[in-house]
Amino acid sequence: MKAKETDYSPAIKRIQLHYDLLSSQERSVADYVIQNLDKILEMSVFEIATEVGVSNSTIVRFCRSIGFDGITGFRSYLKKSEFPLSEQVMPLDPDDSITAIANKAYAYNMNAIKETLLVLNKDALEQAVNALSEANKVLFITAGGSFGSSLCFYDALLYLGIECISVSDPFFQAINSKLIKPGDVAFGVSYSGRNHSIVENMKVAREAGARTISIVGFVGSPLTKHLDIALYTGMSEQLFFNESITARLCELYVMSILYSGILLRRSRDDKDFYNKHNKMMDFVQKAAFEKNRKEE
Repeated sequence: MKAKETDYSPAIKRIQLHYDLLSSQERSVADYVIQNLDKILEMSVFEIATEVGVSNSTIVRFCRSIGFDGITGFRSYLKKSEFPLSEQVMPLDPDDSITAIANKAYAYNMNAIKETLLVLNKDALEQAVNALSEANKVLFITAGGSFGSSLCFYDALLYLGIECISVSDPFFQAINSKLIKPGDVAFGVSYSGRNHSIVENMKVAREAGARTISIVGFVGSPLTKHLDIALYTGMSEQLFFNESITARLCELYVMSILYSGILLRRSRDDKDFYNKHNKMMDFVQKAAFEKNRKEE
């Protein structure tokens, strides 16, 4: 029996949103997979390749092009991405109450975060935690909506005692990307992976010897060509929900994982680090309180 689209809607959306980035042969694989998602769970690479009329390596390339190491990773994602009916995203209705809108928005955003968890590469997360922990300096290269979410992570890294630079102007980002050195990290955030200034500045930073890490939505986008470590987020598309807001939530989710990983690593290396971290946060909060009190 052919699977209903709603049975694997996250997988279908992920394939559809990457479709234009696929080669012609990979698109043939994508078309077959969308129509036979229930069968894919039981088929070998050879069997899929035979059905589509392509090579085994094309099947592997297709899986990598949508964010997985191979067919095993994609099948694992399929098994975990079957959402219960209560989490299915229903379209908004003109007569919906604000409570109904809240419930549907919750389902939409939680599905995107859940998909982010499913597509995140655990090795890449570990590498990113290590690189950020050991960085002499972290340069944030972001723009637009992602600049807002990156400020939260910038603030969090400062609390961890990591030197950071964050500027919103592409011109000053370009200057800083040229001044970056080996031992530093350039940290990009871009849902599309296509913002020209982010792509170029990350390229320059990598050529200067910095480690390049980015949270990005699309596998195979221009930005990914200049990354040492790519951290992919989930993606969704619904007419009545804002994709940009949901992308920020997914980015913040990844940043929260990185923050916690760095904090734990530093706590293991320095048994008193957690106490030092808390004292710093108390100091900053008290300083802010005093400043506000004087202004009043």
